[in-house]
Amino acid sequence: MQPLENFTKPQPSPGKSGVFNYRGIPGNPRNLQAVADSLQCTLSWNAPADSRGADQFRIYLDSESNLYQTVSDRNATQVIIPMGSLTTRMAYVSCVSSLGRESAKIPIQLSSVPVSSGTTLDIDGGTSATPAASYVFRFDLGASA
Repeated sequence: MQPLENFTKPQPSPGKSGVFNYRGIPGNPRNLQAVADSLQCTLSWNAPADSRGADQFRIYLDSESNLYQTVSDRNATQVIIPMGSLTTRMAYVSCVSSLGRESAKIPIQLSSVPVSSGTTLDIDGGTSATPAASYVFRFDLGASA
């Protein structure tokens, strides 16, 4: 009887001298944060505490089976997700190894803020910030005769 293989020990990649692949399941992404903005949400995370095998990240939207984006850069820590005004969605982030093994999908709720919230809109195209979360329209009708 053959001994069971140790899946946590790095194994050489076939045909690549000196390159090792982590054979275990990568750790979970940590510290997920969602920052709401107008018509988008910035989703950020940290790599697992033990980053062995965390070669890329997968972002799922609305369900754990709806793959939205694969982030191939293992050093990337955020994505910007376009959203409608005042929208709430669920996102799930996971780590994936070069062998295709995936960590647990960590959920986070995303939301966006109203379009141009707290902005004064001038008819002539200028804008200026105001503390209120309302819209103020200014009409310059010109000098009276």
